[in-house]
Amino acid sequence: MKNYLVLVRGNGPAYANMPEADREAHYGNWMAYMNSLNESGNWIKGAPLADDGRICVGTSEVNEGVVGDPDISIGGYLVIAAENYDSAVAICQECPAVKIGGTLEIRECMEM
Repeated sequence: MKNYLVLVRGNGPAYANMPEADREAHYGNWMAYMNSLNESGNWIKGAPLADDGRICVGTSEVNEGVVGDPDISIGGYLVIAAENYDSAVAICQECPAVKIGGTLEIRECMEM
């Protein structure tokens, strides 16, 4: 099995505009998804990210903020275990983020 980094992009505005009941249901969907990943042995780790951040440019410039607008910014990440990209994509297609218009960027983690 290989590890894959999954960057969760662009579902912040959709989530922010949900009615409270839908937000709670979406949170429940995330918990069920992560539990299923854990039960299947595909879960490594993951977390939502804070809205603020810092951008380091070169060795001396540090800017407040994050890269991109809310429609494409990274709202969280997962690290999953999968046999190959096809398997990782299949796992990610069940992610609650894609069901509300989010985008997942899947990248293989290289060994060092």
